[in-house]
Amino acid sequence: MPAPTSEVTATPEVHCGCGVTEAGSDGGRKAVGVEGKERNLKRLRRIEGQVRGLQKMVDDDRYVQEIKITVKGGYSPDVIAVKQGVPVKLDFYRDESAACTEQVVFGDFGIARDLPAFRTTSIEFTPDKAGEFTFACGMNMVRGKLVVEAQTTG
Repeated sequence: MPAPTSEVTATPEVHCGCGVTEAGSDGGRKAVGVEGKERNLKRLRRIEGQVRGLQKMVDDDRYVQEIKITVKGGYSPDVIAVKQGVPVKLDFYRDESAACTEQVVFGDFGIARDLPAFRTTSIEFTPDKAGEFTFACGMNMVRGKLVVEAQTTG
């Protein structure tokens, strides 16, 4: 009687570039070595530096919430959500020449801007109050909503 044969199958290993090799079948991980750990620590320090930089931008009021809005028979998007106390830059691109949308008005914030046809017009301000506020064309026919989320502490 012939001896039974056994097949040996290799488990494919998955490399994500993070310095760790993951075995495909059992989900176990093994360290690749000191070089992999050093590479991961270097990557972590870079990410920590980026986070510190972003935090400094927010603390120094250099962080801006930027939203692009297309004006063509209406506003797209027509509901814009932003955070209270954080600077906002709204970029209105007016993709039409209809008279109705020549102007946009944020009455609750005392802002009115002309919107030249086929150009981008930026409106920058810092919303100081939370709530839902309507913005509209100069004729008050085309409308949108600005939702300012309350500033959270802690």
